[in-house]
Amino acid sequence: MEELTELAACHEPTGQPRFSEGVFAPSADATLVRLRVGPASRWIAEYYPCEHVRSDGTDRWVISLLANNLGWARRLVMGCGPDVEVLSPIELADEVRQHARAALAQYAG
Repeated sequence: MEELTELAACHEPTGQPRFSEGVFAPSADATLVRLRVGPASRWIAEYYPCEHVRSDGTDRWVISLLANNLGWARRLVMGCGPDVEVLSPIELADEVRQHARAALAQYAG
């Protein structure tokens, strides 16, 4: 294990990021994504800016968020597994199903 033995100042100015309008800026053609999330995936509503969050009357929430890229939304959903269901858009639900089937086929050999 190495240890830190010296520290030097850089003296180069660093720009301060502007977060006054938030970190995420949806594009004009961003897609509204609606998801039903279980308790283990509620962090999505806390981590990402959401347009709407409501209970579906059970232990699941329905959340709506804007996505600039459906590939990003697909990876988010697939990373949560069966705890997240895509309600809309249908294109996203189709992509998730297609990628999940392809992944399962890799295991089937």
